[in-house]
Amino acid sequence: LERLPDALTGAIDADDMDTTLRRLSEGIRTADTLVLVVDTERFVNNEPLDISEYFSILQATDNKDVLIVATKTDVLAEDFQEERGLEAHLYFEEFKQFVATRLRQSENVDSLVTQTAGSEIHPVYYQTKVNENGNRVPMRDDSGSVMTVGFDELLEKIGRI
Repeated sequence: LERLPDALTGAIDADDMDTTLRRLSEGIRTADTLVLVVDTERFVNNEPLDISEYFSILQATDNKDVLIVATKTDVLAEDFQEERGLEAHLYFEEFKQFVATRLRQSENVDSLVTQTAGSEIHPVYYQTKVNENGNRVPMRDDSGSVMTVGFDELLEKIGRI
């Protein structure tokens, strides 16, 4: 990601780009919508979010729709249930607002939302449980599929843009 803004602005010659960087910059140039990912687990654990390059990418690209996707928001679903008495997957719109409020406590995330003209933060996660070893593991439905939340809504939103 560090070299991507320079690739987008032409500061790096195409001959000096590896295949991945060239494909990323071409994809971003031709895209109508940019999807920026924020790792919610890192936020909760007070780890660096590594989103500083997003600002340079946004400056290098004009007139793009932007979606901010908060991943791993299952780490906030328990807080939501404790504070509101509601299950996140059943009250998704309320949970979405809860996630946005929490994430915007980070100056970087708040600035990102501001720079993207108030883009909505869209949470996605696998429903998880803590196993006997203390690790978060995805919950599965009766057919063995991982139970997801927010992905269908995200795909609908992408389809409308």
